[in-house]
Amino acid sequence: MLGESLRYQKDLDSLTILPELTGSYPNLIFQVNLAELEPFVQQLSIVNSDSDFNKIVELWGVRRMSPDFWKIFHSFSQYMQNNNPLEAGIYDMNRYGHW
Repeated sequence: MLGESLRYQKDLDSLTILPELTGSYPNLIFQVNLAELEPFVQQLSIVNSDSDFNKIVELWGVRRMSPDFWKIFHSFSQYMQNNNPLEAGIYDMNRYGHW
């Protein structure tokens, strides 16, 4: 965790969209209607700047101050308890972004 900026390699960044929840440290949640999925993926694929990314967060990001934030956040734990209880746990909010 310390000194991460010294080891960061921007060219190695990638995005993987998985069909299931994975991990315990979400850093951002997107809420995307099925009808908006294609434009969402297209916009993500052409992000080249913080400004580009912020536009996506404005449209689909679930910020901590969103009225639905806790409902959505807790739905992840509930989903895991129902569908994969051996992998379920507590999601850690320490890495959640401040967009």
